[in-house]
Amino acid sequence: MEMNKQILKTWIWMGLDHLSECSRSLESSMETEKKDLSNWIDKQMAKLPKEQQEEMADWYSDDYWTISEVIPNIFRSSLFVAYYSFLESRLLVICRHLKQDHNYKLDPDDLRHTGIFKAQTYLKKVAGIEFPDNTSSWNEITSYNRIRNHIVHDEGRVPKGSIGKIKPFIEKKKWLGIDNMNRI
Repeated sequence: MEMNKQILKTWIWMGLDHLSECSRSLESSMETEKKDLSNWIDKQMAKLPKEQQEEMADWYSDDYWTISEVIPNIFRSSLFVAYYSFLESRLLVICRHLKQDHNYKLDPDDLRHTGIFKAQTYLKKVAGIEFPDNTSSWNEITSYNRIRNHIVHDEGRVPKGSIGKIKPFIEKKKWLGIDNMNRI
């Protein structure tokens, strides 16, 4: 049975919509929580004498930092990995459908490669599809692969030996950033 391309496209778009809605919802919730805490602190500080306001600000600075920086970074790193995993899994689903539709003897899992590179190899060498691996889009995906690996395997830290390869790419993306400790 030939893979129904429209069903596959719909399935992919639905998955992307779910991830996007998750992102919008959680970003909104985090922003609300940050504003609520800030407003509460301001109201509490207004009730205190000046000399106690600084002490209170110090007391709640860790909470504010957690809500405004730590939690959003964990969420965004997790979401990045979820988006990347979505791409990777959908490419492999396409490979498995092609195997079934064309009765290829080799399964994607028979290849020694992993992830997107398994899909790339399968699509090129088994399915005979002209793969766009010399395009800017594929180069971008492979950069995302490196970012994903740093997030998953080293909590977003980029070793000094790798920083020159990934930092220029990250700096071109307004939604990505790297701090002074080389953390994504």
